[in-house]
Amino acid sequence: MNLLIVSCDAGGAEIISSWVRSNPDNEYTYLLEGPAIPIFSKKVTIIKKIELKDIEAAIHNFDIVMVGTSQSSSLEKKVLAQSIIKSVKCIAYLDYWYGFKDRFMFNGYQVLPDEIWTADKYAFEIARRELPLANVILKTNPYIDDMVKEKNRILSKKDEIIATESNNILYLCQPYNQSYLNESGVRVKLTDIKGVEYFLELLADLNLKDVAIKLRPHPLDDVNK
Repeated sequence: MNLLIVSCDAGGAEIISSWVRSNPDNEYTYLLEGPAIPIFSKKVTIIKKIELKDIEAAIHNFDIVMVGTSQSSSLEKKVLAQSIIKSVKCIAYLDYWYGFKDRFMFNGYQVLPDEIWTADKYAFEIARRELPLANVILKTNPYIDDMVKEKNRILSKKDEIIATESNNILYLCQPYNQSYLNESGVRVKLTDIKGVEYFLELLADLNLKDVAIKLRPHPLDDVNK
């Protein structure tokens, strides 16, 4: 199978690059921008590349086009639109849980791929609700699968693991400020700070002992935040 891989933002790049690595029998050509370049380079051997200016003439040579759904770039949308025009099967891999409609709007029109893959049941339910005309398919998260394999590899080296009774928690942060409608139809404001507060409230209810929490700030966060 001959696939064109198109990716820009880090989230989609992590998922799609892990999927590519777990499906090595295909032939891949890459159109990458921004954070996707080092992410893919770290995981897979990039043999063939293509530039955006050559897509219109070359897209019919591919069996499938797989795109991410970046917010910061229109790269994937441009290629998705071309795949629709040239009747080439296109798959979009969602890596998030909000703003799905905007991710498929291009020049004022909704552009839907042949298939939208979601990495978990929550994204699947949201996508089916917000994109009723789309063919939404529930998949796994290959990036998480990669991390589980790495964890198991480390744990297999029992002589290198120090036994502990503590609960070690890694909290991954990302700056956001948005609102949503709760189950009662009331608009509620949600920020990353409130997210941390909510996490700590749930943690307190668990009555765990010897809890160690490490917060990993997002690169966009101020160091003093």
